[in-house]
Amino acid sequence: MRTLPTSTRVAEVMTDAGPAFLKGIGNPAGEAALASELVAGELAVLMGLRVPEFAVIELDMDIPMEGRGPMRHGPAFVSRRLEGAVGDGGDTFLRALSRPGAVARLVVFDTWVRNQDRCPPEGALDSEPNRDNLFFTPDGRKFDLVALDHSHCFVEGEMELEISQPHVRDDDRIFGLFPEFAPFIDERSVLAAVESLRQVDAASVRAIVASVPMAWGPSRQAREAWISVILARAELVAKFAPQKLLAQRRLEL
Repeated sequence: MRTLPTSTRVAEVMTDAGPAFLKGIGNPAGEAALASELVAGELAVLMGLRVPEFAVIELDMDIPMEGRGPMRHGPAFVSRRLEGAVGDGGDTFLRALSRPGAVARLVVFDTWVRNQDRCPPEGALDSEPNRDNLFFTPDGRKFDLVALDHSHCFVEGEMELEISQPHVRDDDRIFGLFPEFAPFIDERSVLAAVESLRQVDAASVRAIVASVPMAWGPSRQAREAWISVILARAELVAKFAPQKLLAQRRLEL
C-alpha cells in the first residue's frame, strides 16, 4: 500500500476506499492526541513501516459522538480502516509475515516515539501490552504488520509542559517489545531498522511538525522543542537499541 503526501491523501482515503476512522476536535483524548497521530504516522512512513493511509480533512459541521459532546468542526484526522486481525499473544501471524523485518522496525519506531499505547517498557506504571494496537492485514497468502493508533506517543502528560523535559529526550527504555516478538528479532533486521532511523533528516521532521494544524496545538515554542526531541531521540535510539534488543532476544530465547 502506498502512502500519499498529506496534501493529496484526502480523496483516496475518503472516497471508494471503504470505512475510515475519524478523530476531530472534541474527541475524548484531546487535540494533542490528533497532533501525535499525525506526526507519529508520518515518522512511521519515514521508518518504512506500513500504516493505514491517512489525511487531515476540514469538518464543516459538528458530528455527535455517542455518550459525549459533539466532534466540532475544524481540522480532523482520518485514516483508512483495513481488513485484518489484532495480535493474540501467539506467533501465528508473526510466522506468516511477508516482511519479517517489520517486527524489529516496529520496536525501534515505538522506542523512538516513546509509544505508551502498544507495549509499554518494563517498569512503566501500566506495563500491560495492548494487542489491540498490534495489527496484521492480509498480504496475499501472508500478512503485513501495520503500525496504527499513535495518539499516546512522545509524552505521558501534557505536550506543552512535558516535551522539553530532559527525561523525554533521554529515555533509553525499549518500547513496543511484546514477549512474542523475541524469536523474530535478529541482528540483520535490527540494524536495518536503525539504518532507516539514521536516514531521518531535520528538514523532513521540521516539515512534518509544521503540518500539524494550529488548532490542535501545541505552541510554536513547544513545536521547536518537539522537533529537537525527535531528532535527538533518533540519534540516541540508533546507539542503544541494537545492544539492548539483541541482548533481550538472547535472554528470552
